Amino acid sequence: MKRLYICLTDFQILNAISMQYAGNEKIEADIMLVTNKEGNYELAKRLQSTGFFENAFLLNNSRIQGMHMYLRNATEGKKHITLINSLKNSLNEIKHIVFSKIKGKGYAINNKMILGGTMDFSQYDSVFCLDKRQLVVDCVQEILKATEQKCKINLLDEGTSTYWRSILTKKFPINEIFLMAPKLANYFHEGWENRINTIPAININDDKFRNIINYVFAFEDDGHYLKNKNGLYEMGNQIVFFDQNWDPMPEYFSKLNRFMKFLLHNSYKKHKKESMFYERKMDMFRIVADNS
Repeated sequence: MKRLYICLTDFQILNAISMQYAGNEKIEADIMLVTNKEGNYELAKRLQSTGFFENAFLLNNSRIQGMHMYLRNATEGKKHITLINSLKNSLNEIKHIVFSKIKGKGYAINNKMILGGTMDFSQYDSVFCLDKRQLVVDCVQEILKATEQKCKINLLDEGTSTYWRSILTKKFPINEIFLMAPKLANYFHEGWENRINTIPAININDDKFRNIINYVFAFEDDGHYLKNKNGLYEMGNQIVFFDQNWDPMPEYFSKLNRFMKFLLHNSYKKHKKESMFYERKMDMFRIVADNS
């Protein structure tokens, strides 16, 4: 039996490495990523080469290069794949959806796996994840089904939401939660004292660990991270901004005709809301830049 880390963010990946590094490297483990950003294929390959994970699975959840993308690119005047290929991609996605309905969640997940081979859901005795995406919920439910509910499900993230009671999901049973500062959780004294574990603190001056994560994330020191006279790393006078991944309004929405605006009405409303947060974030950056 082994553990599985389902990681949708770089921070979750960092915590997975940290936990395996802190005396757990002898525990068999797999890690699963998704193609939610450029470079994750190479990232998954580097993760597997560290030796901390037997398999690094990569699931393709990228936007389908189908007819919708074809029409969008055509509207923006951008280069795009041919009409025939985009039609084929849309038909393949329809086929995937139909067969997933027939064969179930396990098929739906493995049919999108582009690295790591086929996942055996029955081999895990513990999973570390966060349930904020349906993909994660589906994977966990499939593992619970394959292990006859014997697999332990643990929450691992370290975002601010993990310290609030709302994290106590009912989408699947929670065995334990892993946090860097357990006592800060507002549900700590509500019967969770013995079920919240401490994630090992990251020591920036641990050369071995730093070299591992620098390799995994392909980080190169640009000279901003300097050492003081004692040889310890210092950040200097910098502002670290933690935010959600809000995006600007896509350019093609400004070029739509009336028919396309009607057709994409719901999508437009969603992007408009996200773009408002994006613009406020950029305004903050401009204020900082103007006063620095």
